[in-house]
Amino acid sequence: MSENKDSRELSNFRGAPRYVIERDAMLDAAMNDESAQDNVGLRYLFRIALKYRELILGAAAALIILTIIHSIFATRIYRAEAILKIGTYAPLLANAGVEDVLRQQTRETDYVNTQTEQLQSLSLADNMLKLPGTGESIKGYLSKKTGIFSVFEPLFALLRSKDEEKEKPNASGYQHKLPLLKKYLDLVSISPIRKTSLVRVSVDTSDPELSAQVANLHAEQFVALVRAERQKTAVENLVFLKTQAQELGEKVAAQERALAAYAEENEIVALNKDENVTVKRMSELNQLLTAATAKRIRSETTYNEAKSGSGVNSAAYDDKTVLDVRVSLEQAESEYSQLSQKFKPGYPQMKQLASRIASLKKNLESQRRQVMAGLKATYLADVESEKALKEQLEQQQSKTFDLSRREVQYNIMKREYDSTKDLQQSILRQLKEAQVSSESSGTNISLSDRAAPPLAPSSPRPVRNILIALVVGLLGGFGIALLLDLLDNTYTTPEEIQSSLGLPVLGVVPIFGSEITGISRTPGDEGAAPPAPIIRTGPGGEIIELPVAQASIVTFDNPMSIASEAFRTIRTGILLSSADKQPRVILVTSGKKSEGKTTLATNLGAALCQNGHRVLLIDADLRRPAIHKSFDMEGKPVGLVGYLTGTATLESIIVPSSINGLYLIPAGATPPNPAELVGSQRMADLLELLREGFDYVVVDAPPLLPVTDAMLLSRFVDGVVLVVRGEDTPKHVVREASQKLRKSGAKILGVVLNDVDIRRGDYYYYYRDSYSYYEPDVERKRRPKSASA
Repeated sequence: MSENKDSRELSNFRGAPRYVIERDAMLDAAMNDESAQDNVGLRYLFRIALKYRELILGAAAALIILTIIHSIFATRIYRAEAILKIGTYAPLLANAGVEDVLRQQTRETDYVNTQTEQLQSLSLADNMLKLPGTGESIKGYLSKKTGIFSVFEPLFALLRSKDEEKEKPNASGYQHKLPLLKKYLDLVSISPIRKTSLVRVSVDTSDPELSAQVANLHAEQFVALVRAERQKTAVENLVFLKTQAQELGEKVAAQERALAAYAEENEIVALNKDENVTVKRMSELNQLLTAATAKRIRSETTYNEAKSGSGVNSAAYDDKTVLDVRVSLEQAESEYSQLSQKFKPGYPQMKQLASRIASLKKNLESQRRQVMAGLKATYLADVESEKALKEQLEQQQSKTFDLSRREVQYNIMKREYDSTKDLQQSILRQLKEAQVSSESSGTNISLSDRAAPPLAPSSPRPVRNILIALVVGLLGGFGIALLLDLLDNTYTTPEEIQSSLGLPVLGVVPIFGSEITGISRTPGDEGAAPPAPIIRTGPGGEIIELPVAQASIVTFDNPMSIASEAFRTIRTGILLSSADKQPRVILVTSGKKSEGKTTLATNLGAALCQNGHRVLLIDADLRRPAIHKSFDMEGKPVGLVGYLTGTATLESIIVPSSINGLYLIPAGATPPNPAELVGSQRMADLLELLREGFDYVVVDAPPLLPVTDAMLLSRFVDGVVLVVRGEDTPKHVVREASQKLRKSGAKILGVVLNDVDIRRGDYYYYYRDSYSYYEPDVERKRRPKSASA
């Protein structure tokens, strides 16, 4: 048996050393990680754009078409702009408090923003519509309907009439109704000019003259409105200040009269310490008492010293007379001392001197007693003087305390009077300032630049609008595409299956269609006679005539198509899925019905035969068999059910096909207990028996989720291939199917992503080279043959 390229690849893989296998596994893991990172990168976004390119381009084209239609039929709008200057208020009186408040307000950072908002106020709009001439022109313009949506005006008018019926006249306090005021404000746009105190007033109408006129009048009316509000505030302040000044004047007069009456009643002549008699008298008495006390202390000290005898021989207390006696005594004693050196005491002169000394001493002692009496008298006089001053001071203090109590109330009344008088003076000063301010018509807002009628329309701008529509359309379409992709609950790429399930993807099968896969039956096959039937002997010796199954599969019909190449890729992936033991009995199943497992099983069998192998295809879906339809087998011949129930031999149920090396075992009649049959030991023994007679056995099993047949069969096979229909099968179905296979202990060879459109989305990104390679053959097969052919 000859070997082709796939056989050589299989033999090379079987003989590969272990480190080569580990290296390839590491490379696959790295590729999977890189693919997972791409899903959140630019490549992921590019695939989304490619997948939904029709949606994105369609959204952009639709928006561009609508923009062009709008640009053609839209009313031409002319914009006129006036510039307002909002400066700082300059007061007439530099130090006036009223005007200084205005100046400080205009210096605040949010002042310009406040004025900008007032430029769009309903009051200003109401004033504009009141203007004679211009107001009527504005109302006429607002009532005129133009533009592409003017055809819907009757409906809009009906809706507005219902709202206007609900609104009471002048319920808002304005002369005009709110809808009209808001429609006017829609014509006006206000925009501050950055880093300046200028504000741009823009008006958009279909009449350039009207735009300029409204812009200028809107700015002028705003200046007048600000001036009127300021003067109104000044007049209100003036009236208030006049009222307050009058009330305070009356209050000051009443308080002044009450203060004078209280002072007269309580004999309060003066409150100044320098002028108050009581306070001054108490101060004088306090000084006198202090001096008397000091004098009494001195005289007492002197008397006590003299009384104690410490000053008897002292001259500290002597007057002039005593001093003269003391001098005479000292002279006599000195003379006596000198004579005593020459004479005896009995000497007459000595006796005279002694008698004189005694007389002087007696006289000195008498003088001393008189001095003591004088000291005592002085001391007693000082004590009496101090006592009298204390009594007078106590009396004066009592008077002072009584006066202080009366002065407390007087001071309270005086402070209230002074406060009221100061407030009156402040009000009078503010009143004069307010009178000057109310007469001023100055303002800090002026019209810096008047609006001129525009020469060209400001809208629509076709080029700019088309560019914006292109960008918005592309971004909007891409956003919708991204949302759809995020909401997509199906698998669209092999990378998603690998990252989500952790299973290898054996291949991607495109949608079967001549435009995509290049399917075309060989000319003349339709009219060829069917092969002669095969004669077999039944278990009872009867003759069984088995027709040869006519293949109707893409791998046989057109082996050079993209679909055939996809099945050969799947075949190679299955053969290389195990390094230790090549899978020979292969189970093909899916999560739910209609995912293409039968198509995969038949084409996989045909692809295995192309290597020269003997392949047996078993239809184990006993509930809804379908292989006999793919091979044009009429009716339901004796098949797998007959063998499992013992009514047919193995030789009688194996049917050869028109593909060399491919044999079939159809399902046969539908049994009442399919799960018990496919899960029986007889089924396991049959697969072991067929393993010896064929190179490969492909089993087409029922879906996993509806029934348990596939799980029972997975115990008897070498590996399971799980079929997933791209962009159709929900992810939870695939996850549940793979979990069931893992719980049953089955070996999952991989996943096949089936029935995908490789010309769009992610698949085009992966298979564009293959498609372009096969495209010439496809186009050639699609052309009708000429008469000469």
